[in-house]
Amino acid sequence: MKIGERILLTIFTLIVIFLSVIAILLPLNIFDVDTVQAAVYDYMNTPIYAIIPLLLIVMGFSVMFIGVKKKKARLGIIHTNEFGNLLISPKTFESAGYNAVKDIKGIKDASIEIEFDESGVIYYIDAVVTNDVNVPELTKEVQNAIKSHVEVAIGIPVKAINFHVKDMVAPQVPITHLR
Repeated sequence: MKIGERILLTIFTLIVIFLSVIAILLPLNIFDVDTVQAAVYDYMNTPIYAIIPLLLIVMGFSVMFIGVKKKKARLGIIHTNEFGNLLISPKTFESAGYNAVKDIKGIKDASIEIEFDESGVIYYIDAVVTNDVNVPELTKEVQNAIKSHVEVAIGIPVKAINFHVKDMVAPQVPITHLR
């Protein structure tokens, strides 16, 4: 949500809360009836105040549609050759990335996201690694594995592979004896 949308939502919410509090207090006779009547009379006889409900209506519709945004369609990359077109889905690139890193020693868990355009694919990998590996060497191994696997299997260039180490954990050691 953008900052302007947050401000609009905050203002609209505060106005609704204020009007709700007034609506709750009116039947409890907290306000003097003459004061309320005078305020309503002033409001009705000042045409400029017609802008207030108009603004509330516009703000209400704006707030209603803040969360409704079109998602960008992620169809995939179209690879064209002399016989026609091939549409490769984002899931295919993610699966190829998982296949490339699944057997690399030192990676306990990984999540992969991709971005792509006509010139290639960018990988974003968040990984949990074991604490017995050299992270720079592991990074190079992961990057080389994904790049070579994707470019050979799918035939689309890999523009970048961004490797993020989320955590380091101890490798699981089998228990040899119990006390």
